[in-house]
Amino acid sequence: MNNKICDKIKLISAPQNYEVIQQTNGKATIEVCGTFVEDHFDDTFQNLTLDKSLVYARIINEIDNSFATNPTPINMSGNDFSVSLENIPCGGPYTLDFIMLDKDNRLEYHVKGERRYHFCVGDVFVVAGQSNAAGMGKDITKDEPEIGIHVLRNLSVWDIASYPFNDSDYAKHGMHLTFAKRMKKELGYPIGLIPAAMGAASISRWLESENGDLYIKLKNVICKNKIRFKAVLWYQGCTDAGDKVPGVDYLTKFTKLTEAFRKDFKNENLPIFTFQLNRMRITGENPLLDRHYDEIREAQRIAPSKISNVYVLPAIDGIHMSDFIHLSSASNKTMGTRLALKVLKELYGKGPGIYPPEIDSAYLNAENHITLSFKNVVGYLDDLNSKTNEYPITISDEEGIVPLRESIIKSNTIEITTDRAIKGKATASGQTGTNPKNIIIDFYTQLPMMCFCDFKIKEI
Repeated sequence: MNNKICDKIKLISAPQNYEVIQQTNGKATIEVCGTFVEDHFDDTFQNLTLDKSLVYARIINEIDNSFATNPTPINMSGNDFSVSLENIPCGGPYTLDFIMLDKDNRLEYHVKGERRYHFCVGDVFVVAGQSNAAGMGKDITKDEPEIGIHVLRNLSVWDIASYPFNDSDYAKHGMHLTFAKRMKKELGYPIGLIPAAMGAASISRWLESENGDLYIKLKNVICKNKIRFKAVLWYQGCTDAGDKVPGVDYLTKFTKLTEAFRKDFKNENLPIFTFQLNRMRITGENPLLDRHYDEIREAQRIAPSKISNVYVLPAIDGIHMSDFIHLSSASNKTMGTRLALKVLKELYGKGPGIYPPEIDSAYLNAENHITLSFKNVVGYLDDLNSKTNEYPITISDEEGIVPLRESIIKSNTIEITTDRAIKGKATASGQTGTNPKNIIIDFYTQLPMMCFCDFKIKEI
């Protein structure tokens, strides 16, 4: 019965094997186009009642062999065909195949030819930036691939996500497989990743008005393949700090990049999730490099207050590193989980979210007494018994850095007494330099304080 098959179908436009298609309201639509190499109603089907026989496209759930959609008749134009398959639910993996139904004889004939396998419907995320976005963890860690977490490898072919995501960089292990696993677990449907990050890439390589090569490559791939995505996961800035780009310029460039993403991909509210720079361990002192790290971290800290739907997370507690600048696999898994919890809260309203302590106000109460207040403190601040001469808070005035005498934490405030009177305008900075010796955390959440730079101290 079913030996009457036809090896004629050639697909012209259809999902790739393993592709994750961006859902909308829990559903997706796919457009499929193809051709029959020869007349599909040939002698192979001579026993069918042709005037009542139709070729249908259908999507089968590979988990249990159920139909994800009802069989849909294809539209013929000569030997070419097209079909729109609608209301495909979040989930998968799915198979696209074709059948011919002979209604009079109540028979089903598989039309042999090209198929698509293992594609899914879920949420898709673009991964952009430089090396810590690409992932440079080198230590051994268990982070195995799984069906339903797929990657557009080398911006070319969809595949099951496993490290390294790209062949064009020295990337090994990163944070985004951990991120995707947590997302899939909490949401209950597949996650797709589009990695486009490149080691040592400055932000200018993401701006078409400057170099722009990385952005142009990503845009061309997304537009050509009509890919939609949920949000951008951005991690970048080390190269710009090393190139001595002032923080104000970095914020301007980052704002332009955000505007470009939203304009080019027709989503004026496209969410961008990013991190403050992590550590860089250098030999000797380099005050100028320290300063530029501080400025770019400050630009990253204030970005959410300047640009809608931008979210930033700390990475300064990633003290486990694979080399002088790259997060280890252990730190990557921490950051991946942190990123997932932030995205789940902000985009889906799930869980408590991630809200690290952040400077909120600074007041000079007396000539040598300052009160710093922090928001997003769930438990209480803890300076981890930092020594006074290595304290994570720095006070500066018109005469330079002011030595500290004492610091006292009271829940979400830090009372600082300086060794001398404050002279003129003063500022506070926190967790400064390429490699801060100490950090301040929320003891309950264990989240580190957001780094800050040149926060103005007001007089009461």
